[in-house]
Amino acid sequence: AGSVASQAQPPTPAARSLTLAESLGLAEQAGEGVRIARAEVTRAETQRRQARSERFPQLDATGSYTRTLHSEFQDVSFDFGGDGGSTDLSNLPFGQRNQYRLGLTVNQSLWSGGRITAQTRAAEAGVGSARVGLAATEAELALTVTQAYFDALLLDRLVNISEATLAQADRAFQQTELAHRVGNQSEFELLRAQVARDNERPTLVQRRADRDLAYARLAQLLDLPASEPLQLATSFDDFTAWEAKGAVPTAGARADWLAQVSDERAPVRQAQAAVTVQEQLVKVARAQRLPSVGVSSDYGRVAYPVGGLPGWSDTRTNWTVGLGLRVPLLTGGRLAAQEGTARADLEASRARLAQVRELAWLDGRDALDRLAAAEAVFQAAFGTIGQAQRAYEIAELRYKEGLSTQLELNDTRIQLTFAQGNAALAARNLQVARARVALLPDLPLGAGAGSILSPAAFGVPARAGANPLNATSPGGFPR
Repeated sequence: AGSVASQAQPPTPAARSLTLAESLGLAEQAGEGVRIARAEVTRAETQRRQARSERFPQLDATGSYTRTLHSEFQDVSFDFGGDGGSTDLSNLPFGQRNQYRLGLTVNQSLWSGGRITAQTRAAEAGVGSARVGLAATEAELALTVTQAYFDALLLDRLVNISEATLAQADRAFQQTELAHRVGNQSEFELLRAQVARDNERPTLVQRRADRDLAYARLAQLLDLPASEPLQLATSFDDFTAWEAKGAVPTAGARADWLAQVSDERAPVRQAQAAVTVQEQLVKVARAQRLPSVGVSSDYGRVAYPVGGLPGWSDTRTNWTVGLGLRVPLLTGGRLAAQEGTARADLEASRARLAQVRELAWLDGRDALDRLAAAEAVFQAAFGTIGQAQRAYEIAELRYKEGLSTQLELNDTRIQLTFAQGNAALAARNLQVARARVALLPDLPLGAGAGSILSPAAFGVPARAGANPLNATSPGGFPR
């Protein structure tokens, strides 16, 4: 019966192998923020077409039907003395019961004082700003996915470390239990070994829960089913995803790199576009004071049938052409106020541009400093793993031979766990720091500033002798 039940269970689905590059591609397709930014680009482009449309002739078709119930002309006699002249006024509008009108109206602006040109340039600057916003949204999403990807990979590593730590504690307990049976260890040492082992079990359970949450967050960003198992194929030392974005500047080229990036940052470009828009709006406000000239033409066919619908031969032509001039003479100060408002907005946008450029330089320096610190920590952390592993092996052998105490063994195991966890954190921080520097030209200000986790945020203690796996989890996953 047990065999039949085991055969009836559905097979466990194979884990989907997922690289960082594939994750970035999936996120760009599934990201709601990216779709919103693309819609903003489309909206800006349609506004540009709307602004440009005033350069071209405007053609409208008109049509109307009027039924006269009572006319002031219906009692008027059109008999002009009976001199034999024609008195057929059926084609004139006086008192006709049925009136049909079809027409075409053409309007063409000849001179608008530069208003149409300024509106078009402002709309073009809006298109550029929307495209920069799209690039910024994509870059911020890429950084968010990178953090989520390596958070999940980090927690995977922490689960492995916790499992290894539990196995080490269990092995120490078994050795102590055997020594206690033969009388070489006291009951106190046995209890200490058992407590040390049992304390690792809830930590492992919590780390597995944190890992599952990290994978669920990554799947949500990629719009993947939360139940689909994932296997992260990009390792901590694989930086190929960001090498194409540009090399990290050397120490001697930092100043030039910061100056260039400060001018190319997405917020700076958007602030420059805002200045351009306000400059053109000032021209639009000034153009309201100037005369505007336009030409128009109305072409129509009218008919006044006695009954029924008229034929084309029953219609008569009415065609006019006109030239219009509009000069504002007295507006109560409205135009002057509009121009003053536009100039104040221009001054504010220029100040914001200067402010954003300064913040962009500072944000770029912060990214470089965090990257340099992450690289230094990475090198230092990985240099201690081998030493800590060798020290634990010696301590375990000494304890097995009765040459050391359990306190020494536990302390060495904690140091090994600390070194392994700190190395995993350093690798994660280095990946995120390199991603931030690579994406920096398109990132909003402050994006990823808090992405470099400290040992305290990760749960690694600042001193040896405390378990790094017994604190808060990284990546913003609360317990």
